[in-house]
Amino acid sequence: MTQGQCAFHYCTSWSGWGSLERNFLPGVGKSTGTPEIGVKLCQGPDSSGEEPRLSLDFQMVPADFDRAAEDVRKLKMRPDDDELKELYGLYKQSIIGDIDIECPGMLDLKGKAKWEAWNLQKGLSKEDAMSAYISKAKDLIEKYGI
Repeated sequence: MTQGQCAFHYCTSWSGWGSLERNFLPGVGKSTGTPEIGVKLCQGPDSSGEEPRLSLDFQMVPADFDRAAEDVRKLKMRPDDDELKELYGLYKQSIIGDIDIECPGMLDLKGKAKWEAWNLQKGLSKEDAMSAYISKAKDLIEKYGI
């Protein structure tokens, strides 16, 4: 690595997570799995002239997403259509990314509604869609219970 360059290394497990969790993120990582930690390592000043520093970027792991997807299937009451469409669009954006199919014909009302819900999420990164899905799932669980 030459002066001013940065390298990114992502680590999905870290032996020091327990103490970091207790000190900075109470409740995270206990029952939902260990969050992924992004570490940015730089050598020498960057383009802005600042001295290098270590930064941590906390992201949701797919296990949290999978757990949220399982939990919304256990809701005591069925969410309304708008909530279901939003959840569907975020799920598809998280798994596949931008919509890659043609819009169904006007006689396929269910298919068209699902396509529109997914199309509304177009441009959202998979990671951001995953985080939004988890957040929406938590809101629905609070609202309807499991």
